[in-house]
Amino acid sequence: MADENALAFDPGQLIAGEGGARPARMPIILGVAAATAIAVVAGGATGFLMSEMRQPDAAGAEEGGEAGEPAAPAAYGAGLGPLVIVPVEPIVTNISSPPSTILRVEASLVLKAEQAGDTDVLAAQVSADTLAFARSLDLAQIEGSRGLLHLREDLKQRAMQRSPAVADYIIHSLIAQ
Repeated sequence: MADENALAFDPGQLIAGEGGARPARMPIILGVAAATAIAVVAGGATGFLMSEMRQPDAAGAEEGGEAGEPAAPAAYGAGLGPLVIVPVEPIVTNISSPPSTILRVEASLVLKAEQAGDTDVLAAQVSADTLAFARSLDLAQIEGSRGLLHLREDLKQRAMQRSPAVADYIIHSLIAQ
């Protein structure tokens, strides 16, 4: 059989060479401690700088009233003028995949009042666009919150192409059966 000492592994020989003496561990521990201290200081400095960025400046304090009071959030549709909400007829259709699935969408349009024109005609046109778009959907495309968000954005974009008066498309209910 082979000599057992020839097969034994001694990490000290790899680190210290042939002499077999182990290196001192204190410099390694000090190096790790120094690197940790540097990381803590860098993280603290980054946190401090980020907290300074969130503080309102003098212009933000003037808008909010008092210096410690934050500015009020902008209202929905700020800068759009008066808005009108027009309900769209509920849409019931089958979707492309799976073929036996039926989709029902109830929605409304938010229109700019000064550009609205004939709201009934616009609502009917948007309803027809929504029906055509819904027939091309797969069930996987509208699953989950992201799917609903993408559907809303797609329908809003189609409605805005139909008329510049459209400010938003609100989905009240979406049922897939």
